Amino acid sequence: MYEPAPEIAEGFSAEDYASDPVYPYPDNYRAYDLFCRVRRRWLCGPGGPIGLDFGVVLHKMDRMKLDSDEYDQLEADIELMEGAALTAMRPRPAE
Repeated sequence: MYEPAPEIAEGFSAEDYASDPVYPYPDNYRAYDLFCRVRRRWLCGPGGPIGLDFGVVLHKMDRMKLDSDEYDQLEADIELMEGAALTAMRPRPAE
């Protein structure tokens, strides 16, 4: 997963900012697994990533044999994760 480099304050090292691993809740594992499997399927424009290629995402979902409610929920979960990833990847304005 993408994680921006920490801003390191004077007198500290990157190890000072290390954190424990984070694991998804069991209810979120299906979305996490799918997101990891399509992690290299970003559509990019001149300014960088603009979103996941949902042609690929939906193809993968079709092969998962989901019922209608599961399909809708998983699609919503992936869209939420996509938005969070785009926010994390977006360059931060200089202060």
